[in-house]
Amino acid sequence: MSPQGKIRRKIKFLKAGMLHGQTSLTNLELGLLYQQVKEYDKAEASFKKVIDAMPSNIYPRFLLMRLYEANGEQAKLNALAKELMQTDDSKVSTALRLEFQKMIFGNLGKTGTSSLQEESALVNAG
Repeated sequence: MSPQGKIRRKIKFLKAGMLHGQTSLTNLELGLLYQQVKEYDKAEASFKKVIDAMPSNIYPRFLLMRLYEANGEQAKLNALAKELMQTDDSKVSTALRLEFQKMIFGNLGKTGTSSLQEESALVNAG
């Protein structure tokens, strides 16, 4: 069986298990699997379910940012990164804030949508 076939089999297995109840962990795993098979809309929906169920958990937001980065959705990536960088939540570590900045600034050349003023605000927010 091909790697894609194995992933699709895992997705089918997880979805069947969800008939007995959804969990955030299952949705998180589904999001990661959907991303691997390039079903980005389903991956995004799965990550958002986890975010809705666990709004204070940073990890699903980070995975959603990675999805946006992989899919070239720069506007969504920037919006989510800025939101997280501006939060006062102690769960958002300095290391994560720096990773968010790298994700935004690393893709600026691709879009050219950020201004120096926005960049300064982001750096100062961390």
